[in-house]
Amino acid sequence: MMFAGQTRPAKEWALIQGIKWQALRMRRYRGMNWSEALGEVRRGRKPTGSTSKAA
Repeated sequence: MMFAGQTRPAKEWALIQGIKWQALRMRRYRGMNWSEALGEVRRGRKPTGSTSKAA
């Protein structure tokens, strides 16, 4: 597959990008295109606003 102007096997791209092959497969299965799947996906909580409590 081609990414960043170079053609390599998908497993090799996963290794280069520091992504587990299984994670790349799941990203593709969930509908991401190759560019999205090989990019950084941030995990974690979304900001919910103020976290301070009123005294």
